[in-house]
Amino acid sequence: MIASLPGSSNIAFDVVFGIFVVAFVSLSIFVAVWAIRRDAAGRRQWRAEQAAGDEPDGEARA
Repeated sequence: MIASLPGSSNIAFDVVFGIFVVAFVSLSIFVAVWAIRRDAAGRRQWRAEQAAGDEPDGEARA
C-alpha cells in the first residue's frame, strides 16, 4: 500500500477546484463580453432601421 502524505488529498482538491473556479470565471466573463457586444451591434442595427423608417416585416403601416 502506498502511503500518502497527510493532507495531500486536500491539496489536490484545492488545486483542481482552483483550476475549475478560474476556468468558470474566465468563461463567464467571455460569455458576458460576447453577449454585450452582440447586443450593442443589434441595437445599432435596430436604431439605423428605425432612423431610416424601415418596417421590420417590409410592409408599410396603414
